[in-house]
Amino acid sequence: MEGVLHASIAEEAVIASILLNPELIEVVHPQLNPNDFICNAHKYIYQAFLELNREGLACDITNTAQKLEWQGVLGRNIGRHHLEQIFEKCISAYAIEDYIKQ
Repeated sequence: MEGVLHASIAEEAVIASILLNPELIEVVHPQLNPNDFICNAHKYIYQAFLELNREGLACDITNTAQKLEWQGVLGRNIGRHHLEQIFEKCISAYAIEDYIKQ
């Protein structure tokens, strides 16, 4: 259980870092794919990031929530509040390379 908790924290850190600095998706996506996430909510969020990036849109809270809503995931599996909570936990994206490795 401790490993899952640690992974969940690292997953949230990756998501929060991208929300804080959307350009980081370019650094992260070659090293991480949605199936690397243990938490399904985080998997959906990261998949939305990848799709937004392919569409040339920023991976911010508004675009991500909208993408998840269009996919029918927002409200069912993930709440907008969950995205906001993840974002609020992050004060820096400095260690994103470390979070990916975890």
